[in-house]
Amino acid sequence: MGKKSLGKGKILGKYKILEPMDPFPRLQAYKARDLEQQRAVCLLALADAAARRPDSLQQIKTHVNKLCSLEYVGIAKVYEAFESNEQYFVAMEFIPGANLETILQRMQQNQARPRYDEALGIFRHVLTSLVRLEQWGLSSRSFDPCWIHFRPEPCLEMPFCSVLTDPGVGYLPIARPRKSVKATAPALNGDPERQIEKLGVLLYRLVTGKPAPDASSDPVRLVQESPGVPERVIRMVEGLLGQDQKRRFEQLSEVAEALAAVDSQITQISSSSGVLGRPESLMGYYLDSLVNERSGNTVAPADSNETDKIQINGPGIGRQVVPINRDGITIGRVAGNDIVLNDLLVSRLHARIDFEDGSYRVIDLNSTNGTFLGDQKLLPGVPETWRPGTPLRLGDTVLRLLLSKDS
Repeated sequence: MGKKSLGKGKILGKYKILEPMDPFPRLQAYKARDLEQQRAVCLLALADAAARRPDSLQQIKTHVNKLCSLEYVGIAKVYEAFESNEQYFVAMEFIPGANLETILQRMQQNQARPRYDEALGIFRHVLTSLVRLEQWGLSSRSFDPCWIHFRPEPCLEMPFCSVLTDPGVGYLPIARPRKSVKATAPALNGDPERQIEKLGVLLYRLVTGKPAPDASSDPVRLVQESPGVPERVIRMVEGLLGQDQKRRFEQLSEVAEALAAVDSQITQISSSSGVLGRPESLMGYYLDSLVNERSGNTVAPADSNETDKIQINGPGIGRQVVPINRDGITIGRVAGNDIVLNDLLVSRLHARIDFEDGSYRVIDLNSTNGTFLGDQKLLPGVPETWRPGTPLRLGDTVLRLLLSKDS
């Protein structure tokens, strides 16, 4: 990139760097805290080569503005773009938990594959998001499993939502402008052809649980030879990856029509293991990744000598102890908070804990049912010092502060 990686705690406008994320192609990514909205975000630092060209930068700004106005549950939200320290950044939604690629690899290690209903549900989610982008005059260049994350909320008749995070498309997150196609040009070229092939690889991986086939393999034959795969699913793989170009899909609308024709009883296909391995729910792996993330990097202390902890006692979780991150912790009922509580009386974004001048302070974030330090109900937005021995109550959950000498 040409720029040094930003250190933990660095402030960029209203954003505070929490930690670097795995690098994306041509981009450096960071998990950061939006200090105004009190939420975790993903910050993408634009590559120098793109930022140095005024025409390129203007194109980026134009299309990022368009992405900021795009609202769809299956596409990670782009919040804004800004410049700081002679760098151009894009702030977008941070989605916790393992991506689909990681989950598929873990399932393969356990000789398992996704259930057909979940496999087709994820495929439908991705296809619907691509159609939505197409309606906005955009097209996604990358929707490999590593760019697909999940939200634990219902979507398109599934109990979870698959989300395109897709920041690995050069200098634009989510999508890039669609190239205009002349009326005289063949229908199958450019972006549509790449999208069809990538969709085929995605469906192959979801159905089989195996890595993408290499160039010398015939994915259709591999699926055909695998026992238990429904005929209509085989036909879909053929339309996406088949060697006969005349039988290949040419547009996303054709893929959507074929998917709609898949038998609704596909969810009840035999669960015999066969070559494909035993079917399992991806959601178990996803939820495990959330638990590991929250007990690991998400709330881990910044330095080895920071060993203060929070003890949590609440419905459905029993007793847990997590380390405190002194950069600030948000507590709420939904994913994206540093501490997520399975408590119906807890608001989506309920409270925040800050460390300042050697002590911890609790701030109620205008929660519905209030935040209580001992018997005192906190005023929204007014920080109160949290001392060891004083219980902190949110709904039916009680938190206790354990300083290093107590823990």
